[in-house]
Amino acid sequence: MLRRTFLAALPNLFCMTTAVLASEPVQADIKRLVEQLGSKTFREREAAAKALQKMGPAVLPALRNAARRHPDAEVRRRTTGLLKFLENQGSEATGFVREFIGHDKDLWSVAFSPDGQRALSSGNDETVRFWDVQSGRELGRFRYGSAVLSLVCFPTGTHALLGARDNAPRYIELPSGKEVRQFTGHVNRVLTVDLSADGRQALSAGMDRTARVWEVASGKERLWFRGHTGPVEAARFVPGTRTALSVGMDRTIRWWERTTGKEERRQLATRSFP
Repeated sequence: MLRRTFLAALPNLFCMTTAVLASEPVQADIKRLVEQLGSKTFREREAAAKALQKMGPAVLPALRNAARRHPDAEVRRRTTGLLKFLENQGSEATGFVREFIGHDKDLWSVAFSPDGQRALSSGNDETVRFWDVQSGRELGRFRYGSAVLSLVCFPTGTHALLGARDNAPRYIELPSGKEVRQFTGHVNRVLTVDLSADGRQALSAGMDRTARVWEVASGKERLWFRGHTGPVEAARFVPGTRTALSVGMDRTIRWWERTTGKEERRQLATRSFP
């Protein structure tokens, strides 16, 4: 799950030519901040996470140790996330440019407009918020009525597709949130949504173990992808092909022919997806 604020970032190089050795006072600070990740206060947890990110590679040994052995599950979860953030940069770290503050509960999804000038976010506070990326200013919001778990912007940037706990993906106007159309068929919550490159087809999947393709203009369900034996956590159109891809809690990744619904192949994952 995402944080209650989200971050725009630009890369800064880590110095990889010399080993990064933390002094004893710095080690003490790192230990204190790791413990603070388990604070009962949200602000203290967030402050500790930011401080550890800014300290760079010096924190990696402590994070690895805490992620494996710390008795507090929240500390293990947060240190695991910090490790992924830092290690995935390879020789680069990410410096924060701007925070977008407003949500008062955890976030589920963030999406950018095609031109990168606007952003959408949604979370457990049941709101969808529209942001100016350059300034971080909130341009608008609307209350949806249930947590929006996934969202994506249309190529025009004037509309979005939402997937939520109420089972029906919705096509909405931005930034008003006015509903243009809903896509009815799922019998449980929708976990993920996607759009074709031209915005004419929508893809949704979720807890009912199906992925479905819809015609955006009419709202008609075009076909199902059936085969997963567990909820489908992610589904995407593969650009430039007639293929769609889905990932399920049954530990399989499946490729589908998007005009017939036929499963082309599957691959068993080496671990279950979180």
